[in-house]
Amino acid sequence: MKYKLTKRAFIGAAIAATAMSFTLPAMAQDYPSRPVTLIVPFAPGGNTDLTARIFADALSKQLNQPVVVDNRPGAGGTTGGGMVASAAADGYTLLWSGSSLLSIAPLLYPDLSYDISKAYQPISRIMTHSIVLAVNKDIPANTIEEFVAYAKENPDGINYGSPGVGTIHHLTMELFKSEAGFEAEHIPYQGNGPASTDLIAGTIDAMFMGVPLALPYKGGEELKFLGVTTAAADPNMPEVPTFTAAGFPQLEVSQSWYGVLGPAGLPEDVLAKLSEASKAAAKTDDVVRVAGEQGMETVVENPEDFHEAITSTAETWKRVSEENNISFK
Repeated sequence: MKYKLTKRAFIGAAIAATAMSFTLPAMAQDYPSRPVTLIVPFAPGGNTDLTARIFADALSKQLNQPVVVDNRPGAGGTTGGGMVASAAADGYTLLWSGSSLLSIAPLLYPDLSYDISKAYQPISRIMTHSIVLAVNKDIPANTIEEFVAYAKENPDGINYGSPGVGTIHHLTMELFKSEAGFEAEHIPYQGNGPASTDLIAGTIDAMFMGVPLALPYKGGEELKFLGVTTAAADPNMPEVPTFTAAGFPQLEVSQSWYGVLGPAGLPEDVLAKLSEASKAAAKTDDVVRVAGEQGMETVVENPEDFHEAITSTAETWKRVSEENNISFK
């Protein structure tokens, strides 16, 4: 009898243990069982928002759940970034962001309530693109050299916009000012969309914008494009010369990229699923086609590769800002 009780107890314990082994990972196995939110830390209408929506649609098909884009602009992307940093690390709140927030904002906001370099789990970069200097049609300059000359002749009359303080567009113009030796007032916006609208209207004189945002205006009369920041001509705008050709090779560092991240501490199995789903999304015909049409290239990366890209970009801009005494105002 004693043996039977012990055996029964053993069998019961084994059944309970087996049930727990299926129950505990069930959350990860079933992930995602509800919609996923993709936080975009900039306003609708700009490059970050555009690329996020392309990716969200593809990712939703890979995860078999809606991926809902939620724009939360403010403070150079750190408002939306902070929401993800404090979110539960369960894979249901993700961040779509780029080099501006992940690699430049730490230089600007050393006293943030969260540490950008430790707040996130990189999943994958997805898209990259170059940026271009655009000026209002009424600015009497058709080349980089003519723009520099005009700016020097009007030290109190030139201004430029950006999608926010500390964005790569802002930092690139500050680098350009430093290298070329001219002054211009910085007017920050909450996203590329409102900044480009004011550029077309003539409220601001110039700005650096991503090639995807610039392409719809190519060949039109609203804007003039003076130079791209890639070492070679951008295939989407082959008629636009490079800054290197104009004598400013330092601006080659200004390439934009976008990727997806989660809060730090994502469970390994959730991270693995998101990594595979993100890479699969980046390779889909729709994403490759639409990215190409928008002037971008797709990237397929592991989390480790993305982490390295964030780190190396941060080191580059830190060096550039220190060497050129770039202002973050």
